[in-house]
Amino acid sequence: MVKCNACGWLGDWEDTETHFYGEHEIPICPMCYSENLEDVEMEDEENSIPF
Repeated sequence: MVKCNACGWLGDWEDTETHFYGEHEIPICPMCYSENLEDVEMEDEENSIPF
């Protein structure tokens, strides 16, 4: 079980679907990662995932 740092979803997605934001090891669930994929790819601090 792991908790998403963006939405707080607690689930069993950590083994195969844990994504990391930038260089920091911050678990983000697949749903939040997909919603914020463009912001993550831009690597713009102003477009960071809120948590």
